[in-house]
Amino acid sequence: MSLKLNSSGGGSVTLQEPVTASTLTFTLPAFSGTAATLASVTNNGVLFVNGSGQPTSGSALTFDGTNFANTLSANASAGIRVTNSNGGTSTSANTSYSNGTNSHEFGILGTGYTTYGVLAAGDAYIYAGAGKNISLMADGGGAIKFGTGAGGPEQMRLTSTGLGIGTSSPGQKLEVAGNISINTSGNPFLQVRTSGSGNNPYIRLQADTLTWDIQGTFSNAGDELYFLYGSAARSYINSSTGAYVAVSDQRLKKNITDISYGLSAVMALRPVEYLMNDEADDAQKHLGFIAQEAMEVVPSSVSQMTSETYGMDKVEIVAVLTKAIQEQQAMIAQLQADIASLKGTA
Repeated sequence: MSLKLNSSGGGSVTLQEPVTASTLTFTLPAFSGTAATLASVTNNGVLFVNGSGQPTSGSALTFDGTNFANTLSANASAGIRVTNSNGGTSTSANTSYSNGTNSHEFGILGTGYTTYGVLAAGDAYIYAGAGKNISLMADGGGAIKFGTGAGGPEQMRLTSTGLGIGTSSPGQKLEVAGNISINTSGNPFLQVRTSGSGNNPYIRLQADTLTWDIQGTFSNAGDELYFLYGSAARSYINSSTGAYVAVSDQRLKKNITDISYGLSAVMALRPVEYLMNDEADDAQKHLGFIAQEAMEVVPSSVSQMTSETYGMDKVEIVAVLTKAIQEQQAMIAQLQADIASLKGTA
């Protein structure tokens, strides 16, 4: 059975609920201004088709009394399209959901819709009502992916392990493949925090299997800032005095011999005061040595920092100064003995 409505002035058809389950088909001719209004449908629902009687992309819609679904033939794209016929960036197009208490929506923002000031005209948005959350879930080991740019290349991925930026397989709660910049007009800081005494938070610098750790230790023995290479402590900064303490345990050393540098090396060193090239001429001067000069006297105290600059470990000079004082003291002791001997023979 079929029913045909032909009226230049429009019209409507009211269908009573069928006694048995059935499907009602509306065929709409393709001319401007045609519209169909569905007041109520139960059982199997309704199917909209084009003038040729065939479903096309976006034209097939079924309703089972509770849910709407877009039904298409195989290999076709299913979807729901919301189009604002008043085209241009001044208009918005969105889909809203409300349960009478809470209201949420998503869509395209227009210039005439200023509720969300952070967005620009043409931006897509998802909005949750006041005090409500937006939840994105990927079950069964899946991930939530974020992409931008031409073709939408992936920029960020959230997995059950953590958030990866620039990587699709984060190994920590947050893993970034690339550079991080903290830029603010205030006082930016990076905080590594733990709870409870005895826990030791740290920052790790790693290249392949080589690691430097900067670790804060908090215990009854003292709260110090340690520097570890691998898992071995190399030095720390005392929390009370700020003194820098380097490792010097005999158990960590080998090939131990007395040094040959002494008083003669001290006499060959040239103590100087100086300014660095990037300091103002009226800045406070520093005391020290010239690395290239010291390298000729105590080579072990100087190292090449880069291909163009040298550095100096002034702590090593302390050992040379100690040796010089010992030599000088031995000379004084010998002079005292000689003087005493001369006095005995006088």
